[in-house]
Amino acid sequence: MLKHSRIRNTARLSLAALLATGCGIAELDGLSGDGPDLDDEDGLLAPDDTEGVDEDLPDSASSTGEVDDQGAGPQVEFDFDCIKIDRAEEPLIVPPAGLRVNFRVRDCNGDPVPALSPSDLKVINDEKGEEFGTGNEGGGISDLGVPSSYGLYSVIALDMSDSIFKRGAVDHVLDGALEYLDKIAVSPSPDTIHEVAVVAFGRPEAFEVVQSFTGDHAEARAAIESLRDSESRGSTDLYGAYLQSLEMVEERGAEQALSERFFVVLTDGTHESGNEAYLRDQALARKEDAASNIYVIGIEGNYDAEKLAELTTTSENFVHVDDTLALQNAFSRVAKRVDAASRSNYVVGVCSPIALGQQSSLTIEVRLDGSDGSEPTDAVTLPYNVAPLNGDVASCNPYDIAHSQLACDDEGICSLACVEMTCGCDAGIKCGTCGEGSMCSEDNVCVPGEGPGPGEDSCAEDGDNDPPGAVGIEIGEIEANQGVGVTLMRDDSIVEPANRNAPIVRNRPVTVRASWSLESSWQPREVLARLRLYDAEGLATVFDDSRTIDAASQFDRLDGSFFWQIPADLIQPGSRYSVSLHEIDETEPGTSPAPPARVPEIGSSDLGVRNDHAKLHVTLVPVRHQLNDCDQTGDAAGMREVFHAAMYAQYPVQSLELAVHPTPYTFGQALTRDGWTSLVSGLAQQRVADNAPAHTFYYGVVRACGSTQGIGGVGFVPWNAGSVGSAQYRTSVGLESVRVFLHEIGHNHGRKHVACSGSEAGVDPGYPHPGGVIGVWGHDLHTLALHSPQRTDFMSYCGNNWVSDYGWGQAYDTIAEIAGWSHQGPRLTADDVVLTGLISPDGRAIWWTAPGRVEALAQADAPALEFRRGDELIASVVPAYGILSDDQTLVISAPLPNSFDEVTSLRHVAGPVVHSHQDHVHHHARQAWPSVVPWASTPTTNVRRLDLN
Repeated sequence: MLKHSRIRNTARLSLAALLATGCGIAELDGLSGDGPDLDDEDGLLAPDDTEGVDEDLPDSASSTGEVDDQGAGPQVEFDFDCIKIDRAEEPLIVPPAGLRVNFRVRDCNGDPVPALSPSDLKVINDEKGEEFGTGNEGGGISDLGVPSSYGLYSVIALDMSDSIFKRGAVDHVLDGALEYLDKIAVSPSPDTIHEVAVVAFGRPEAFEVVQSFTGDHAEARAAIESLRDSESRGSTDLYGAYLQSLEMVEERGAEQALSERFFVVLTDGTHESGNEAYLRDQALARKEDAASNIYVIGIEGNYDAEKLAELTTTSENFVHVDDTLALQNAFSRVAKRVDAASRSNYVVGVCSPIALGQQSSLTIEVRLDGSDGSEPTDAVTLPYNVAPLNGDVASCNPYDIAHSQLACDDEGICSLACVEMTCGCDAGIKCGTCGEGSMCSEDNVCVPGEGPGPGEDSCAEDGDNDPPGAVGIEIGEIEANQGVGVTLMRDDSIVEPANRNAPIVRNRPVTVRASWSLESSWQPREVLARLRLYDAEGLATVFDDSRTIDAASQFDRLDGSFFWQIPADLIQPGSRYSVSLHEIDETEPGTSPAPPARVPEIGSSDLGVRNDHAKLHVTLVPVRHQLNDCDQTGDAAGMREVFHAAMYAQYPVQSLELAVHPTPYTFGQALTRDGWTSLVSGLAQQRVADNAPAHTFYYGVVRACGSTQGIGGVGFVPWNAGSVGSAQYRTSVGLESVRVFLHEIGHNHGRKHVACSGSEAGVDPGYPHPGGVIGVWGHDLHTLALHSPQRTDFMSYCGNNWVSDYGWGQAYDTIAEIAGWSHQGPRLTADDVVLTGLISPDGRAIWWTAPGRVEALAQADAPALEFRRGDELIASVVPAYGILSDDQTLVISAPLPNSFDEVTSLRHVAGPVVHSHQDHVHHHARQAWPSVVPWASTPTTNVRRLDLN
């Protein structure tokens, strides 16, 4: 608790694009006969080919299909109103004259256009108004191709509910899933593996990730086969499973520049697990934000087909099946659409004669010649940086530009990278074999010329080409900061990951800082500080910071030290680093040849990036407070942005999702201490009624009518904050205040109060920094502000808050544990039901039942809980006792006996009971129980039974 510019010509076209054999097939890479067998037309099958499949599509729906053409390559037919180029990326610059452009082509309904031929494409030099390769200046473009490597990811979600089993459709469902797996086994690029995850769903607690993402399709097949002997999973939690599965595939490959994600749902029914309207809205909103291609296969049943079709990304992606025998055909059709979507990504290499100026542009135009004379067309203009180019088109091969691996810096300036990379020296990489007519340079890239052949190597050791080492200056302290300072080196000693003060989160930006110390003879001059960051394969990215050094380092200012800002995609498990200092002007004093000041002296050190996922989901619930003549609603939508910024800055997350509940929660009591207790218990019950995912936190946003008695908010402090069984306790309420929001959600993560002002109760005895200060430098990644170690932790009652390194680590453990099971870990079963009670100091009690578990240890002096029918003892169970964040209200959680319907009253008795892990409970929970629990008997008519579907 806390106190207080496009060109478009629309037409309709039917085009058969046959690809040539030989070189043309190789350059179109993946559109040849090497693709999967395509044995019927996708979208509009002839009547004798439907085999029970009916798509019931509007006339305007688009359609893409493929047929096998005796090995010459698939024939692809289009039927659309218009086309559009989307996801066109700013050209990569490959000096001396090269440009690489990646783009994707869809029709205007969002369906893929996978069979473009080179004649369908123009790349126009906007300065000349003509195509590259025409006129007298030379240059040209490559043939159209598929990107050499990009991510392909699928989640297959299979309805395994009662109705599937009753109609005997299990084997047909699984055979269809296997058909999908077989059809996508061949990727459009030889360097790309299509990773697959398999999900089975029924009632909410039966959601299971049967197979996490794998590129081993034999492993995925085995996982699907294992479902043949499974049991029914009860009713259908369609929207809940949809949201969880979509989140899985959206997260996969998010860090890749090029990727296609696919989500395939098979079901024979509608949503049956309660709160349909709310979850449907959540699902549709998530679909609109998703980058994935979403498909739904609906088996004939008692459902509204439009409600299934609306879950897909285009109308073509809904397939209706009236006979389960046709499921293999339906899955095959979806697989072909997936393959078509994969092959709608294109790459083209350009050699440009432009050499003057700073900026130029090119236009990508796709124009298709229709048999009826129409020409569906789209074009997109892309600016590019001319400065690195010299127009030497004679030294530029557009095919190499399009198809070779590139090594690029942060400005998008690239070079042809080594064809084969192998780990070489300890601190960096060496090259393998370059292509014919190329040699491996000292900069680890392929350049024109004759050089080493296979198995030979000419790469320089890491750092051999660095400027001379700086003399008279040493590296003092090195810190990595994603929100709190994590010491990497101090007092000339590397701090290994196991001894760090806080975790470094993967896929989250980091600011690295290094202080310096000077010898007495130092002469002011400019110094280059170089940070090398190595990925798990040893490939280095170099970050430089140069500044004039004329005084001692000042770590209380960002510019008082060397610093480097590292983007999120480079912060990965296995990352390593080195830092070195160099002279810039060799004529300055102290530039005699010398080894640089370097950490470590040889090789590289482990950055210590943790391997866990760290995603946080919070639903902001506007609370409508009605009291006397006052009627006010908390502005959840208005606070969302500021809450998001503050939480991302101070919580150890890769990504943060803050949603706003569509319906206010109405509350009509005064916000006394008991009123706050009633409010948080009511919102916890609403969370259960909403069937909210177990990993989601609820925060009620309050704009109070009248006094709050000095209380800013209240929240649960779960016994095991990261457990799936603690789902309902991920609930808190508070005022429209960033400080209150962070504080109460902190309680939900298992954090206790931090002693600072002296008024905090239930403090954490393990907090390491006296006076509640944060103890390390805080840092806001967005504003780049530094926050003094003398600020206080936001779990204290003092002001001037930030998060401490201790609190960062506590929150990380909970977030990582939740993320670990939210996609593929333990789930609640139908038997996992708990009775929860909130008991005020004066004996007032609120009781309800909810999904959950009691995870507890024995505590001899706490009262047991008896379930009675009149005077007869029906059951005696082992409760867990804790304290709400107000440090006074008792929280009781007990497993619900199967005979609860016969129970008429609850009683507590003294004696040995099981208690929750004391590490997760306020010490107030261990006082004399009879005085804390003045209630003796409660009728079960006062217990609210929630829908536990």
